[in-house]
Amino acid sequence: QLPPDSAGSPGQPPGQSCPASVAQLPPDAARPPDAARPPAGGAPAWSLGASAAGLAWLESGRRSAGGRLAEPGLEALARVAMSAYRRPDPPLDLGKRAALGGASAMMDISDGLAKDAARLGRASGLRLVIDPSAPALARAIADWAPLAAELGRDPRQWVLGGGEDHAFLATFPAGGGLPDGWHGIGQVVAPGEGGPGAAFADGTEVQGWDHFERPGQGQGRNLIEN
Repeated sequence: QLPPDSAGSPGQPPGQSCPASVAQLPPDAARPPDAARPPAGGAPAWSLGASAAGLAWLESGRRSAGGRLAEPGLEALARVAMSAYRRPDPPLDLGKRAALGGASAMMDISDGLAKDAARLGRASGLRLVIDPSAPALARAIADWAPLAAELGRDPRQWVLGGGEDHAFLATFPAGGGLPDGWHGIGQVVAPGEGGPGAAFADGTEVQGWDHFERPGQGQGRNLIEN
């Protein structure tokens, strides 16, 4: 839980904003072997949405009789996604960096950024306002767009709401720098009329992941506040 003054720099009253950041591995880490790498601009294995993309691809069954995908570029991208889903590699060292770098609250992203950000906000009595256009999120959305287009899916749902990301979400004091490997994606503000929780700055609605959803019910409801 965030301490009472954690919504601002030391000495500032609650309600002052501070960055809310999500941990991702540096671009040169956790990459698949050369043969499995996607073409230039493809998504690295540590990208948010990778696990959701991998699950969606596996569920689609889009393989030829010979076990190969029609497009080599999509095949490479799908391999990265399936690897992230089947063999996750949590960046545990980034949790330590955050703790040593002044993080005031932190949690893992297991049920999707939308749902877990709301949990962090409610537990802290504050509101996390996440910006989908922040470079780290915008890049991940663009990275998975080719695979999503092939499946007729929205990559924003994978990145902002997909589960089993095995990344971290943390808050840091306003005005300070972020530890290596961390990227700013929004701000923490006073709860206001919306109350404690989380929201997307552009009004995006995300279908968050629910491990206990009954078969056939789908993931159709907005879980940003659940």
